[in-house]
Amino acid sequence: MGTGGDLSRMSTPDWQGTANKIVYYVMFTPRLDDKVVDDVAEAILQRRSLADGPQVYYDALTSAANMDLSNLISSEHSADDLRHFFQRLHDRLDKARPWPEPAYAVVPLTEWDSARQQAIARIELTTMQVTSRLRKSFLSLPHGDGTIPALILRLRDGREVGLLGAHGIGNRVTLLQRGEGDPTEVVHAFSGATGIAEEEITPLWR
Repeated sequence: MGTGGDLSRMSTPDWQGTANKIVYYVMFTPRLDDKVVDDVAEAILQRRSLADGPQVYYDALTSAANMDLSNLISSEHSADDLRHFFQRLHDRLDKARPWPEPAYAVVPLTEWDSARQQAIARIELTTMQVTSRLRKSFLSLPHGDGTIPALILRLRDGREVGLLGAHGIGNRVTLLQRGEGDPTEVVHAFSGATGIAEEEITPLWR
């Protein structure tokens, strides 16, 4: 592998845990061919399933070049097969630079401003289900005498949306629009960025 990563950046437990995520992803794939390399690279670049960010996986792959791979989780692939696969995946990530920005990022709740937010839709998922889908945890927003689960996301296109959860089993999440704009476009952008289907989102403006 090339010299694009710093072997000192990732300790053994760190690189091994990250490498294991990749092995788990391809565990039942019979052949680690170029198509699989491309598929895993896209999962990393688009933060689908392998969602820790390209740099984390790149650093782990760099470290793995000089490590014993026999201690990774058991799979039908030999250590030699994995080493060759890791090298090709490392090179594929290198060629993909500059890496794309994440589809969405968390904005601090200190920027929560009820005055510039309006509820536009109900996401037909619970707070826990949305957390699992987004791989982002809701934070506690002061509300009355207590708190309520809340999250602000900045989408890749620059739009910002608020997510307001609720305590209790089965309660759904409210999608809030921050600022001006067509709510239909906001829902479309949110769905495209997060993978939550528009069929799972019920508009409130109709």
